[in-house]
Amino acid sequence: MASTGSSTGVVGISDVSRTGIGIYGHATVDGIGILGRIDSLDNNGIGIMGRSGPSCCGIPGIFQQDAALTGGFPTILVGQYLDANSNVKIAFTVDPQGVYGSRFWAAPDPFGDDLFIGRSLNDQSNVFRVDRSGAVFADGGFHTGGADFAESFSVKGTTSAYTARDVLTIDPSSTRRLTRTAKAYSTLVAGIYSTKPGVLASLYTMDQTPKTDVPLAVVGVVPCKVTTENGAIEAGDLLVSSSKEGYAMKGTDPSKMVGAVVGKALESFGQGDGMIQVLVTLQ
Repeated sequence: MASTGSSTGVVGISDVSRTGIGIYGHATVDGIGILGRIDSLDNNGIGIMGRSGPSCCGIPGIFQQDAALTGGFPTILVGQYLDANSNVKIAFTVDPQGVYGSRFWAAPDPFGDDLFIGRSLNDQSNVFRVDRSGAVFADGGFHTGGADFAESFSVKGTTSAYTARDVLTIDPSSTRRLTRTAKAYSTLVAGIYSTKPGVLASLYTMDQTPKTDVPLAVVGVVPCKVTTENGAIEAGDLLVSSSKEGYAMKGTDPSKMVGAVVGKALESFGQGDGMIQVLVTLQ
């Protein structure tokens, strides 16, 4: 028992030898080798603490899974807690392949400017980095599941009235707001409601974009609603807005197409209304 702040309850000393053990705990079957427990009312207590001494450079704590070397149980470290119903919940695990958890937080490096750093295989240079402002740098580029660059916009009316693949135009009655096209050869055409943006840009900071905004594809490949009201569509045709709300059609009148082209058809469509892949190329 340590009765004062400067006294020590238990001391284990391994002097000089690297293989010596100051305190040893051994459990078989389901036991616990060493248990550290804290009942602190001010949240400042510590159950177990590993600290490197003032003479430099020791390692405060090591968890080694010997069984993993022979193909046995691979988990090295588990962080867990009891929920309100006393059920054990896993917060994170560490094994030879990586660190796993539902969420990871990072604060700026006290010795630099970065939140995250990814190093090359030979540890000679950074290949991925996120600085304290949230800017991302990556030497290898970004590979996403989407195929377009989109920007977040508000829309006229309720968001539920719009669907992905709609052809959208600028709403002249408001600032930076869109509406569904309903006029053939409209020069207000702005892009296509993106189904799955590869990159989504916004005026807002992270997590502040209004839920009522929609992603407008302005560059790239997206599915688009089309109609053959101006004739069958062939791959390579320039597309413009149609009189059918939210749909594009083939453009055939050169005098009306300047500023009205929303994209280029990447596949043919013979009759009626439907959907095709379109390369967004505003002209």
